[in-house]
Amino acid sequence: DCLAIASLLIGMGAAHVELVEPFPPACLNQVQLRILKTIQQNGFKLDTTILREEGEIVLDKTRVTYQNCFMEALPLQNAYDYIFSFHVLEHVEDLPGFYAACHKVLKPGGQMFHCIDFSAHGELEDPLPPLDHQTYPDWIHDLMYPPYYRQTRFFLSDHTQATMKAGLVIDETRVTRRADAACLDTVWPRLRSKAKLIPRDELAVLEAVVVSHKG
Repeated sequence: DCLAIASLLIGMGAAHVELVEPFPPACLNQVQLRILKTIQQNGFKLDTTILREEGEIVLDKTRVTYQNCFMEALPLQNAYDYIFSFHVLEHVEDLPGFYAACHKVLKPGGQMFHCIDFSAHGELEDPLPPLDHQTYPDWIHDLMYPPYYRQTRFFLSDHTQATMKAGLVIDETRVTRRADAACLDTVWPRLRSKAKLIPRDELAVLEAVVVSHKG
């Protein structure tokens, strides 16, 4: 439900956090509040008062609100100072639409921070090699995982190109996790056709951070 992220951002000084999620929070209860307080006690600067007890647990909507839609459907313009995501964009199906929407809703000078996970998800995670998911032909992968319920298998360059095409300025691209040479050698003969067109150095990227801003 992203409540821990909201609690952390409020605790670090954000005045208001808006969570863009297709669905509302699954549950607001004592368990959620206890989880946030436990995280806080482990040294993280969470503000657990975003959940209030008023006979039942409710969200403090003066500081945290939800937009129950995809980013592409947000009915806002020049609204946000900062857009943040962590291991989310690997599930976005429409990269041009997503980044165009980010440009629209950011204020001039507003910044974005996206940490993107390019390694395998679900049944294809460990102990399978982290690039095994790039070996399945598109038609098989489409049968295995329907759109919006899968990792899209885009590459870092797909994200950076869509970011710049939307009119955003990339400030930094930092690779934070990379497959080793042995892993690449193992999967290379079995890669799907599109993956074989990607330079080995980019194919090895398992996680990266892209920082950009609206000029």
